[in-house]
Amino acid sequence: MATTELNDRTNQNSHPAPGNADSGGMIGPYCYGGLPYVMTAGGRIVSLSQPPGDVLPADQGLLEWNFDPATASSTGTLMVNGTVYLQRINIRVPTLITNIWAHLTNLAVTPVSSQSAAGLYNAAGTLLSGSADTGTILSTTAGPISMPLSSPQNVGTGYYWTALMCNASTAAKLAASPNAASFANTNLTAATYRFATGGLTQTSLPSTITPSSNAQATALTFWVGVS
Repeated sequence: MATTELNDRTNQNSHPAPGNADSGGMIGPYCYGGLPYVMTAGGRIVSLSQPPGDVLPADQGLLEWNFDPATASSTGTLMVNGTVYLQRINIRVPTLITNIWAHLTNLAVTPVSSQSAAGLYNAAGTLLSGSADTGTILSTTAGPISMPLSSPQNVGTGYYWTALMCNASTAAKLAASPNAASFANTNLTAATYRFATGGLTQTSLPSTITPSSNAQATALTFWVGVS
């Protein structure tokens, strides 16, 4: 469309032409993290895909999370020893995942050596990488915890599961949504659950899980993030 025609239509509709017909102006659109934004002449960045005011993982130094941590309960939920807890993460831009994050509200007591871990599974149920023993992390300092993967993973778009597991005389408590997993998993099949378990009475993360066999009856809605 010619510039003259565009300006004519703009004037007829009494709307300013983007970028040059108002005092504020616009720079962009452009992409950051695979999402579209514009910048006003005054320096305000406006997302074209998120309502103004939304908090995104990048605002808190993370690549992605499974839900806003502001909505998690600070009292925490007790892990069950040997249970592999799965939390789905949706990756919309190819990225490198190095760490799994959670929020520790109560320390684990006397962790069993080499029987606590975090990890990352793909949608097919393959363990892409696990962490070293996280027993020390889970029993040292409450608050946000970062658990490095042994091998950082380049991941494409799609969904993945973070895995959390603890074995201790008293297991750790982690921040979680107050909702039940059955509610959070509304309209999803086992293979696409947001929250599930991928094994019980485990002492290490399984090399594979069967997504269609993921269970929600004993699942907990833990908050997780990745960086």
